[in-house]
Amino acid sequence: MPQVGKFFIIQVFAIYLCTAQDAVFQFKRSEINVPEDSGQVTVVIENTGNTDVSASVRVTTSEITASPDVDYGTTDSIVIFASGDAEKTVSISIIDDDEVEGEEAFEVKLALNDPAQPGVTIGDRAMTTVVIEDIEGVSTALATLTTESTSTAGKSEARCGTTFSILKPLVELIGFLGWR
Repeated sequence: MPQVGKFFIIQVFAIYLCTAQDAVFQFKRSEINVPEDSGQVTVVIENTGNTDVSASVRVTTSEITASPDVDYGTTDSIVIFASGDAEKTVSISIIDDDEVEGEEAFEVKLALNDPAQPGVTIGDRAMTTVVIEDIEGVSTALATLTTESTSTAGKSEARCGTTFSILKPLVELIGFLGWR
């Protein structure tokens, strides 16, 4: 019996050594949220495997609901990992427009530049989603909740703005559901 146990341990150790030698490239995060007025988003690519391996990966963008060259700058670039590199970053431009459009998203994809290179693989996070948060929608909502000041005989009086059109449907829904 002890010999079978030793053989099993040696076999598991050999499997560990074989898989530990691969360089494994993937995105650090599966989703990144960025305000529309940020100017750019930085995407982090990490090598979670053998960092002694030199390799290059291809980074591309594709639309989901955001429009290329309207909401974000398209990217098709090669990122080179030298021996010892554990992380690299890619910056993608975010284009601020004056449209009220809600959140929009695009994908950033990762692939091996040379799929035939031995000892190099892509990890589980081969794609990350960038969500562009619309700042015009937020400022439009806040603009309806402004306060106005009026002056009567030298006294200052503040009152709420006259439009609460955004909150009214929510208040009606809460009343309908019986929440108090």
